[in-house]
Amino acid sequence: MCGGTDVDAAFRWMIGKAGGGDFVVIRATGTDAYNPYIYGLGTVDSVETVIIKNRAAASDAFVMDKIRNAEALFIAGGRCHPFSCHMERASWRDQCRIDSDEGISFPRRKWNG
Repeated sequence: MCGGTDVDAAFRWMIGKAGGGDFVVIRATGTDAYNPYIYGLGTVDSVETVIIKNRAAASDAFVMDKIRNAEALFIAGGRCHPFSCHMERASWRDQCRIDSDEGISFPRRKWNG
């Protein structure tokens, strides 16, 4: 994960923390290939991939709604720089900070870039 091999146990942990709710994958490029993979690892209400191609899309109402209503949020992609540029001023980042302050766990990775 985080640019390496996907770790089934980590996704199962996220599914468990989400209580089997809606699992959203966000990424800057790519496909929805995580959807069947995540479905195969546990019971979830839904899995959806949202591809955010630019800063404007990062603050789109559709994207905001998907993120706000997700029980699990996975930010995919090994090359994080393009993605972080899109997300830099996205208002959903503030929501993630609020949720984190309320005790929702967001796994972090030290940037080695």
